[in-house]
Amino acid sequence: MIRIPKFNFISSFLVLVLLGSTSLLSLNSCVKDYDEPYFDNSVNGGAGEDNGDEGNEGDEGNEGDEGNEGDEGEQNPDITTEITDNIKNLTVGDELTTTAVVTAVNARGLVITDNGGSIYVYNQSIDLNSFPIGTIVEASGKVANFGTGLQLDSSAAISIAGVEEYTYPQPVNYTAAMVDAAAADTEYVLSTYVTLEGSLIFSGNYINVEIAGAETAGSVSYPTDALKAELKDGVSYKLTGYFTGISGSTTKYFNIVVTDYETLGEESGSGSQTEYDAVPGDYQFPLSYVKLPDGVAQQVKEYTGFTVNFNKDNKTPNYVAWELLSTETNGSEDRNDYDFWTDSSLEGCPTKDYAYNTTGYQRGHMCPAADQKWSSQAMADCFVMANMCPQKADINEKAWATLESKERSWAKRDGAIWIIAGPIYSEDDQQRIGASQVRVPSAFFKAFLYYRENKEPRAIAFVYPNALAPDSMDSYAMSIDDLEALTGYDFFPALPDNVENSIESVYSFSDWNK
Repeated sequence: MIRIPKFNFISSFLVLVLLGSTSLLSLNSCVKDYDEPYFDNSVNGGAGEDNGDEGNEGDEGNEGDEGNEGDEGEQNPDITTEITDNIKNLTVGDELTTTAVVTAVNARGLVITDNGGSIYVYNQSIDLNSFPIGTIVEASGKVANFGTGLQLDSSAAISIAGVEEYTYPQPVNYTAAMVDAAAADTEYVLSTYVTLEGSLIFSGNYINVEIAGAETAGSVSYPTDALKAELKDGVSYKLTGYFTGISGSTTKYFNIVVTDYETLGEESGSGSQTEYDAVPGDYQFPLSYVKLPDGVAQQVKEYTGFTVNFNKDNKTPNYVAWELLSTETNGSEDRNDYDFWTDSSLEGCPTKDYAYNTTGYQRGHMCPAADQKWSSQAMADCFVMANMCPQKADINEKAWATLESKERSWAKRDGAIWIIAGPIYSEDDQQRIGASQVRVPSAFFKAFLYYRENKEPRAIAFVYPNALAPDSMDSYAMSIDDLEALTGYDFFPALPDNVENSIESVYSFSDWNK
């Protein structure tokens, strides 16, 4: 339920929190199954048993250089470069060096093809507009995976070596049976040029494909804004592009990077779902969607495992949201293998900025790294600076880290929970730090929702000052209604009104912490 913004409440609230007062605290992406988001390009890739502790979410210490973000070089059509045949017989962990041609581009990366085969390159740190079809590139890096699809992730080096005209081969026509067969295959696969037919279902930023006769859902992999503007919800298309693997653990998704399409016909009774007007039983958009007050600067971007709503004025997220599955609470990815990075596609996204080390603040993850150790790409994505806020070590390494550990235990127990985290600013919060002039918040919030079919729903929120928070967790707990009063945000508007009204007005810390 929406509340009128009351930002002037923050200062008095934080004073009470810091004094340990409990007086205010007494105020009290589409069809999916209940284990997996409908369009979940965040799957268990390379997950393993982790018997260590959750790790310290605090400052990373000495981080070293940014590494090679991909020197795009200069395009010279007169250069003749020999295409190799190295994209073949690969598996996770292999080192790949190849000279290849760019044959497809989406919003998160590109497909490169040499004489041996094709592979998807996930890389948001380069300017993807500089890699049109036919660009010859030198690429090298370690082979990772997204679901069953092999790929080079954002650590790969990629540079332009020339340009040529490219002619696509005859695509493999994927029938419903072939789609389901691909979903049943657990082997890692390289990208394959295919064509398939289906009806599109729009879900916020996602485009899903209903393939007649197939149990497996299709999905347009990270569609660009231009492609989303051309395609229509509810319309049947013949899609051509690169099959980049199967994602999803319970519900399976056949991912295709679209290079071309043909309109086949309208679906009766179809309509756009981009207005966020559906009930969550239909899962037309994530339960973690938040409605912000008018006038708040916001850019929304989906990453592997979480969504950022970014504020270019504050240089921090308005909020970061994700669904944490029990299967995602374990994994083998080590946070120390990854580095902070800037997403140039987001206006105002700060640099990783070593000045943090001298300002008394740390780069505090809103979506924590330990929630993303199930996937190399999810772990890499969560180090984007759009996911960071300036946090004092006293909160980042102590109470905030304790709450992060607790959320993983809740997800493991309950199967899945929705989490929304972000900064809280008062009018007095005018301090800015670093070369990017990142605004320092005075507090942080986290909102939690458990909502499953035939289960009793519940929700709770926590607000911590950007300082030492020495009291017990329940001292910082509150209802969603109270959090809405502090922030002016409308949390969980996807819920049916009767559910939203009943669970947002009350909270029970003991129900969550039992």
